[in-house]
Amino acid sequence: MKRLKYVAQGEHSECALACITMLLNYYGNQSTLVELREKYGVPKGGLTIKNIRTVFDEYGFDVSTFKSSFSNYLDLPTPVISYWNNQHFVVIEKIKKKKVLILDPASNKRWIDISEFKKNFSNILIYAHKKKTKKEGKRKQFFLKSFIFTKFKRYFFSLIILSFVSQLLLLLIPIATKYSIDNIRSFQEIPTYVLLLILTSFFSVLYVVQSLKSSVVAEFQYEFDFKLMFSYIDKLFSMPLMYFSNRSTGELVFRANLNIYIRQILSQKVITTLIDSLFLGIYLFLMVNYSILLTIIALVLISLIAFLSIINSHTIKRFVDKEIMEQGNVQRIITEAIEGIETIKSANAEKSFLLNWKNMFTSQLLITKNKNRYIAIFGILPEIIQSVMPALFLIIGIKLIINNSLSLGSLIGFVSIVTMVMKPILSLVSSYNDFLLLNVYFQKLSEVLTYEEKNDFNNKKGNVGKEEFIYRVNNVYYTISVFEKNILNGISFDIRKGDKVAIVGRSGSGKSTLLKLLAGLLQPSNGEILYEGYPLSNNSNNRRNIFYVNQNAHIFNETIEKNISLEFKPNSSINEKKRLKESMSKSKMDEVLLGIPQYEKTIVSENGSNFSGGQRQKIALARAFYSNVNTLLLDEPTSAMDNISEFEVFSNLLDEKRTVITVAHRISTVRNFDKIILMDNGEIVCIGKHEDLIENSELYRSLYYKKQQFGGTK
Repeated sequence: MKRLKYVAQGEHSECALACITMLLNYYGNQSTLVELREKYGVPKGGLTIKNIRTVFDEYGFDVSTFKSSFSNYLDLPTPVISYWNNQHFVVIEKIKKKKVLILDPASNKRWIDISEFKKNFSNILIYAHKKKTKKEGKRKQFFLKSFIFTKFKRYFFSLIILSFVSQLLLLLIPIATKYSIDNIRSFQEIPTYVLLLILTSFFSVLYVVQSLKSSVVAEFQYEFDFKLMFSYIDKLFSMPLMYFSNRSTGELVFRANLNIYIRQILSQKVITTLIDSLFLGIYLFLMVNYSILLTIIALVLISLIAFLSIINSHTIKRFVDKEIMEQGNVQRIITEAIEGIETIKSANAEKSFLLNWKNMFTSQLLITKNKNRYIAIFGILPEIIQSVMPALFLIIGIKLIINNSLSLGSLIGFVSIVTMVMKPILSLVSSYNDFLLLNVYFQKLSEVLTYEEKNDFNNKKGNVGKEEFIYRVNNVYYTISVFEKNILNGISFDIRKGDKVAIVGRSGSGKSTLLKLLAGLLQPSNGEILYEGYPLSNNSNNRRNIFYVNQNAHIFNETIEKNISLEFKPNSSINEKKRLKESMSKSKMDEVLLGIPQYEKTIVSENGSNFSGGQRQKIALARAFYSNVNTLLLDEPTSAMDNISEFEVFSNLLDEKRTVITVAHRISTVRNFDKIILMDNGEIVCIGKHEDLIENSELYRSLYYKKQQFGGTK
């Protein structure tokens, strides 16, 4: 029976897309999760059953959705998508009388008991099968295979050669032992100094080979770590903003650290397993040559050890998978609690959070306890058999020696070779799970490393000359997913160089989304945004002329100077120091630092916790003033400031000889702007100066006077 290939979800809302990808791959369509995500997007709550049917329909599948009590579960068709715990989707691959094989995009592929399945099963199944055949595209070459064999080919060949020579030298030891014992009289005729010279030469060569091998491994590890990590971080920084929306910081950092595990498996497992497997035939040949009976006994015992090890590894892996999931939950809870400790204390919710953490932590410890108990009872069986084997061979071997069926040298040599045979076999067994993990790790890294932004914007000229408009927005629509309604609808306007433009409207009207589109951080679903005559994209060169300040700008655990300049050089030039001073003056940050001895060298605490909300906004605005760009985009940049600071900052913005576009939370601050864009429900209601809008727009008047009444003072 054809097996399903496991696909892990990239973030918490795309379990359904991952399940769809698994079934598409199963039926021959080579689409990836990344491709489906780009094509359909991921709604905030994930895909509904109706959405899943739509995707399968577009790929030419017949889809059946039905409710099931799971009473006749042995007759159900597989593979099938199952609704899980009323909030998740998994794929059922096999169903047996007492257990079910599921592929859970949030964890892994695993067998579970029928009782556990029924506990989580939410009585809905989605069955999809292909109704028409069409030629599918070939899967792209696996990125890491290409990455390794183009950049590290010489290291792998060097390791293979050195490992091969090392194994050959080690193989000489049991052969020499047999010869020496069986030919002891001839051996006595060799002078002692000659024996010492031979031994010294042998171990010197072995030392040189092993030393060279270790040096190559160390060099490989350094190069691999640097190049893979640099490639990942470099690509991560160039990813579009939407990629980070539903992914936790911990998950992205975890992926960044995966290169360490990959490197360890490649350098310590792959090469060793490959060479040991090649020598397995030579070992068996020598064993048979020494004693067929002992070889049969050895193979039976080794097979038993391998069988028990495989059973143990599968069982332990299931424990480890659950343990990792629980560890992730425990870590998430404690991280969120520490980050939100002020909220917890202000709401007197310490006991509630402590109880929640305690329950999760107890669950994790229980799984760890059961895993360790299993290892204590069954995990040590292979080790015990392995420990008893030499004594067993010695007893049987002595009887064979007495019967003249075996020489003493052959017995000792045989025992030595059996020890060497055990290593590759146990290595193959133990490496099985490592190779499975390697595949999962590769998938997680490849999502970033193989990402390709589809644009040819850098060399494509727009319809408008640079001299007339800095922005032209043409009939722009935007949505997160094809299954959700548009956030923006038919947005069109022009902005000239040097204009001061405000975007106002009720909450949820699409103001911040529009500003992110103007910054090139998001891409329109339809329509076009031209900046200086060229289409704007996440990685286009013209985006470098735009500086965007969001509502909650992040403050780094660095000095004020570095937080403003966002440069991490040891020393600043005279010109940079002058710009820094001017930017702090324009943002009123210089007033905050008065009386602080370190001034711009003051270290900011994590997330800027040693500064107030308004002071953090002044740091963010100082960054904008410090930047040498043509356009400043500001999303409610003064919402936490007092009225006096806010008025002075906006006065300084009006004096800037560059384009300024801001989302305003108080209309009174932008009355003197060149243009005000009024939005509602994702559409532009009207555009004009303050006086025109007050006269002609009821919505604008309502917003303005209510803000004056309730939000005019702080």
